[in-house]
Amino acid sequence: MLEYAPAALFAVLSYNFYMSGFFLISGYVMAASLVTKSMNDTLSSRIMALGVPFIVGLLIINPVTLAIMFGGFGSAEYWAELQARFADRSIIVHLWFLVTLISFVIITPLLAVTIRSGLWRWVIAGCATHLPARYWPVAIVLSAGLLRAIMELMFKDITPRPFDNIPEYFWAYAFGFALFAHPQGWRRIHSIDPMAFILAASLWIVVITGTFAPGTWLELAFYNARLAVSSAAITFGLLWLFRKTINRPNAVWSFLSEAAFSVYILQWLVLFALRPWLEFVGLSAGGLFWAAVFGTLTITLALHHLVIKRVPILMLILNGKWPEQRPQPRTQPRAS
Repeated sequence: MLEYAPAALFAVLSYNFYMSGFFLISGYVMAASLVTKSMNDTLSSRIMALGVPFIVGLLIINPVTLAIMFGGFGSAEYWAELQARFADRSIIVHLWFLVTLISFVIITPLLAVTIRSGLWRWVIAGCATHLPARYWPVAIVLSAGLLRAIMELMFKDITPRPFDNIPEYFWAYAFGFALFAHPQGWRRIHSIDPMAFILAASLWIVVITGTFAPGTWLELAFYNARLAVSSAAITFGLLWLFRKTINRPNAVWSFLSEAAFSVYILQWLVLFALRPWLEFVGLSAGGLFWAAVFGTLTITLALHHLVIKRVPILMLILNGKWPEQRPQPRTQPRAS
């Protein structure tokens, strides 16, 4: 389906921009959780909530999906594909997000120590004193590019699959976590900053025009800085748009957000179970892509709201949480 041009563009935007926004918000929410819960309680609950669905997806859902793709459990092609994917660790497919997020959760204590350190307070105080607030967004965007470039240069070649996305997205989680501790900075990034987009465009021009020889450390550094700066600028602009337009509770957002984890875990299975039926009715290219996207979303939403959330064990294995018991109303004893 990625041969359909809008589908390829959707994939590029998802991996390069949307995922950065998800990790940024994850870091912010993680920091917010530490206000009301201890570090140990927060880490254990998060690892459990992420780890159980990951194991179920890895050992059950993804192998079943491969069976659909490669002729069933009795097919020799299926077992060869399954063995090859476990060998090179590509069996995780879309679950890479959970591997990366669990890794960030584990290193959260290091981030907490960093933002409480004297060096960090000295840097932040210096920026607040000498850098006008209107330049904070572009400074943060530039810092994101610098951090991603450093992480990629230092760790990309030595980070094995499935942990190879950690250097790519660490900047987003770390910045989200740090910005919770600095509310003024968090408010400032909710903006469409022309200077941030000019900076991003400049880096794109440097990379596209081949200013640096391919394969050199400068070319790799600018390539990754370009992606992080672009992701940060776009994410901050989207946060501003969301705050200005639809940042208020409503039934639609509740309906979608409640099912988000189920949709994420089941998407690959549902997509490949649905695809043969869409091709059977003659869909191809754009029609196939959009029918697959909306069909997968509709089916997974329905599965969550009609089945999963009503079955406690399914909530545990697919959402990593046990449904909360509603308190029983107290009854007053009858007077004798």
